[in-house]
Amino acid sequence: MRIENLVYTKIKYFNKKEFLTLETLTLVPYEKELIDVSLLSLVEKNWLNNYHKNVIKNVSPYLNKKEKKWLKIECKKI
Repeated sequence: MRIENLVYTKIKYFNKKEFLTLETLTLVPYEKELIDVSLLSLVEKNWLNNYHKNVIKNVSPYLNKKEKKWLKIECKKI
């Protein structure tokens, strides 16, 4: 079961100032059975739903029909 992400730290510039940003490397659904949704704020729920949208968008083109069905279930909006 998975409840974490691997991220890559990148340097970006905004108004000629250097900032560190994170790029998610792991594109796998979170195990929602491990998440107590009642403890999440609206911002956190939105983040999770957007993350799962991104997973579907980037991973589903490489999956067969059965795998896509599984992915959609695992990425269901909370």
